[in-house]
Amino acid sequence: LQLFKKLGYKVKEEIYSFYFTRESVKRISYKRSEEITTRSFNRTQLTREIEIFNYLNNAIFFGSYGYIPRTLEDDRGFVQSFLSILDDDLVIIAEDQKRKPIGFLICLPDSYQALKGEPITRGRVISVGVLPDQRKNGVGSAMVAHLIENLLQKGYETVEGSWVMKSNLGPQLLAKRFNAKRGREFILMEKQL
Repeated sequence: LQLFKKLGYKVKEEIYSFYFTRESVKRISYKRSEEITTRSFNRTQLTREIEIFNYLNNAIFFGSYGYIPRTLEDDRGFVQSFLSILDDDLVIIAEDQKRKPIGFLICLPDSYQALKGEPITRGRVISVGVLPDQRKNGVGSAMVAHLIENLLQKGYETVEGSWVMKSNLGPQLLAKRFNAKRGREFILMEKQL
């Protein structure tokens, strides 16, 4: 890091990963809100689920660092490319009392374990997001609690939540609430040429 700084690079963003283990999360008790419901991804309603993902993805991340808005067709291709490795129980969608989608969490099984013929015991959270007007309502906690229940039932041992930007405090607080430990750290650097 010091070498890059001497060469004129500046830190653009620090990025963290967080590790959840079976032992640390099973001690958590969580009271569900009556105003928020969570459910697993429903593959039999794939067209609707892709529309929800596209709506939420653009509404949640629009204007965020590095985000490029995606069309429904973009997200259809994205979701379909993951269907073969997707475990529907590890994709959580949050809805309000009117069944309007307000957040999503995507966790993928560790496909490298499957390729080696090992039982899958690890997962990786690749995205979690909540609509801006719902961020203080416990939606993230409800989705993580639902995910943890499903992971524990399926025998998962560890989950990594990765690529959490230092400036994005919501996921960091959520990880801390569920006893996650900070793991690998990454730094994005930039230099004017």
